[in-house]
Amino acid sequence: MGIVIPIMMMNLHNDMIRNQQRQNDMRDQQQRQNVNGFVVESWQVSLAKWIFETYPETALNVQSQNPKLRTYYMNVLFGIIRKLYHKRSLSDAELSKISNWLSYLTQAGFKVEWLWSKLDTEKKERDACEARIVELKQKVKKLEGAMSGIKAELGKISNGLSYLTQASFKVEWLWSKLDTAYLGRKKRNACEARIVELKQELEKLERTMSGVKGKLRNEKAKLNPSSFRNFLRSVFCLET
Repeated sequence: MGIVIPIMMMNLHNDMIRNQQRQNDMRDQQQRQNVNGFVVESWQVSLAKWIFETYPETALNVQSQNPKLRTYYMNVLFGIIRKLYHKRSLSDAELSKISNWLSYLTQAGFKVEWLWSKLDTEKKERDACEARIVELKQKVKKLEGAMSGIKAELGKISNGLSYLTQASFKVEWLWSKLDTAYLGRKKRNACEARIVELKQELEKLERTMSGVKGKLRNEKAKLNPSSFRNFLRSVFCLET
């Protein structure tokens, strides 16, 4: 009798596990929907419908009928969209990964030229931003070098005049000349202001490249940019 009771307990426990699993499976099934032949999660339905309504040719050539594989394809597609339209700049590694994902989907029969176009735009914007950063760094370095050299020379002259003044030489005319030569003050201040301005622009660009700032554009989408941004934000809970 002592052996029978544990066996009954084990059977009861196993039945409870199976029932719970069936309930979980039913709940998961209820949370999924079929959109254009692809099973997606309920929170993905809006984006899936938008894709097939805006680009109906997207999956026409997909041959696989394996439900799990087709769901995986869609998850890859959603991941690409989230990356490309997220409000931040992408790293080289991320751009390369997206390119590989797009190649994978293309080989599977997906027509995703609109995403290839978006990826190309992102790469061009990144290249342009990096080129601008290099240009600004060179300008700042050049201006700072010029200012440093001028200040050093004028500092030497100032020290020399101070020495002569202490030795009782009357060199006010040279002090006046030095003051005039000191870039006419206004010119020097303008040069320093330009350095500050360039540094600020450089910092802004570097923040953009690091992902703090970015532009959200809708290259070929048939929705206007603001509505498309809000649409993606509602689907993916993107940052404002």
